[in-house]
Amino acid sequence: MHKSVNRYRKSADVVEVLTKRPNELALLIAYRFLALATRARFGLFAVWTLYWAHRFYASGPLRGDWWVFQSGARIFSGIGGSYWAHYPGGPLHLYESTPKFQTGPPAFLLSIPSLYMSFGVGREVMAILLASAGLVVIFLAERLAVRIGRAVETVRKTSLIAGMLLVPIWCTLGVAFMHLDDVMVLILLEVALLSALRERSTWMGILLGCAIATKPWAVSFLPLVAMLPRQRVRRAWVTAVFMAILWWLPFLVAAPMTAAEMSNIGMPAQPMSLWGLIGFHIEPTGGREIQLALAVAACAVVVARRCWWAAPVVATALRIGLDWQAWSYYGAALVACALLFDLCERRSQAWPWVTSCALLAALVVPVAESTSIPAPVAAVVRLALLFATAFVAYRHAPRRTQKSADPALETRQLAVMLSAPGAA
Repeated sequence: MHKSVNRYRKSADVVEVLTKRPNELALLIAYRFLALATRARFGLFAVWTLYWAHRFYASGPLRGDWWVFQSGARIFSGIGGSYWAHYPGGPLHLYESTPKFQTGPPAFLLSIPSLYMSFGVGREVMAILLASAGLVVIFLAERLAVRIGRAVETVRKTSLIAGMLLVPIWCTLGVAFMHLDDVMVLILLEVALLSALRERSTWMGILLGCAIATKPWAVSFLPLVAMLPRQRVRRAWVTAVFMAILWWLPFLVAAPMTAAEMSNIGMPAQPMSLWGLIGFHIEPTGGREIQLALAVAACAVVVARRCWWAAPVVATALRIGLDWQAWSYYGAALVACALLFDLCERRSQAWPWVTSCALLAALVVPVAESTSIPAPVAAVVRLALLFATAFVAYRHAPRRTQKSADPALETRQLAVMLSAPGAA
């Protein structure tokens, strides 16, 4: 008797919701849909990646810079004919004879397996791998956020939205331009951060050193070694510098003019860059050194404020803002670092505001190129959004209340708590 009465009451409640409270029903369905989407977020990321990869491929089948990586891989390996096997001066003279190859040796070595496939198949396989690497970046960012004690459900909800924002601009990097080196740097950065949270200073130094050797602008992340315990910072710093030098030393010894040739390229200043906006037509003398020095300083300041997860996005925004070129794929690194910030930020809500701002900054260049927006207007808007992205991330960096505090103390305590037996 009681069971039938309870069943009747439940049915009556459902009828009441369906007929008299449709707003609550819509809200209930929305919450249920969000829960299912959050649980299946990486499946959604994969479908979203496939859509954008196909869109970029259909508009211009692999017109990117993969030829640079294939050329470097052929020179390094000698695969592909007598010319590549007998390159003038040998592979160690690559950067002296072709200084516009701004990609480091690790990326060229990683490109060698694609040479064992036909030209078209190799490009397509690498485009798929580079596009899929965006999912790896999101996964590693989630692991970092959970590792420092952020709520798992909040991380997953934020990741769902931020990941969907990252995928389109990531496919610009992976499919439209096919820059393996930038992809490697971002993955190496996040793995290095995971190593730091485990207090593996040597591994952090090795990974950061490989990132710097792959792409020179990765030196802006070097101050992140300060997130380690103080007694291990020196070891990580020395290891990172040693590893970066180790990669480049054979080229500098075999071809002493390599450094001079690579520093005197004289790249043109694009109209939508800061330098183009103020009237420069070519890269100013010492522009690269100023750019990287300021990016390193910005990263160091944020790390000193005990907010290492804000340092990559602040340093990247400053570096991009000071660059004399304004390619659309630059935004992928900015949005990826902003995603890391939104997932790790303790006051973060479900909506990733910094990632949204970073995406807007990244979209200025492609929108301006496809419309009639004047270059100076686009440059001002782009610089304003880059500044806003860096400012919001910097503003959330907590101030150090004690001069003697260890910058890594809070991170180490959270990591120990999570690794303890019985920890949630």
